[in-house]
Amino acid sequence: MKVQFKYALQQSLSQRLIGFAIMLLINIAFGAIGFFGQAPGGVIITGIVFSGLALAAIFVTNIIADAVSLRSLFGAPHGYLHALTPVKSGRILFARVVSIVCADMLALTFGIFGVVWQAFMVAGLGPAIYLLVMRDVIQIIALALLEYAFIVLLVVLGLALKRSLFFGRRGGTLLTLLSVAGAAWLLCLLNFALIPFAAYDNWWLFFSITVVPGFNAGTFVYALTALVRIAALFYAGSLLTERRINLS
Repeated sequence: MKVQFKYALQQSLSQRLIGFAIMLLINIAFGAIGFFGQAPGGVIITGIVFSGLALAAIFVTNIIADAVSLRSLFGAPHGYLHALTPVKSGRILFARVVSIVCADMLALTFGIFGVVWQAFMVAGLGPAIYLLVMRDVIQIIALALLEYAFIVLLVVLGLALKRSLFFGRRGGTLLTLLSVAGAAWLLCLLNFALIPFAAYDNWWLFFSITVVPGFNAGTFVYALTALVRIAALFYAGSLLTERRINLS
């Protein structure tokens, strides 16, 4: 399994590191200026703009790196190497998804932190404010990890369906999109388990369930349902990748 994580982390590593380093340098430079208060407000606002642009850039970089990483599983020539690897597809898929989610969330967390830090400096709020909201921030990051993994696995499911069940069929792309959308909607029905702990509203086939922030029963059930959704998608993706995948 270590080898699988090694290869997964090496996918588009140079692009990720370059983008992360540039974003980090911008945030450190302007964040330090704002912290020590040695620059006028205009300079600090300029720093916020550049930090925001760096955050957008790292987001685009992550998307491109993710696409390359997932494409290598289902496309030639790297797909042939994975097909010949004497390891179950589930392990390869697990390492790839975990690496993508962790790398993306790490970069986005630092990027958002930098923008918010500088915004607090402009607003005259000291670093101590972070201690007051740290618990909520940790909770948000943890839940964001789960939802991000859910989105990545939906993409994996779509790629696996397109390369296996719907490969070569007329309207295969449309069938794939409809299947992925249907799977996402059905799995989100698990959120009805939150009704005893949250406010509920609906519009025809769509529904909204609002959980009270904080460490409570509602948050725990939400995390549990998210893990079930992730496990279901991972199982389906693993089964499909064990089938005959048409590489191109």
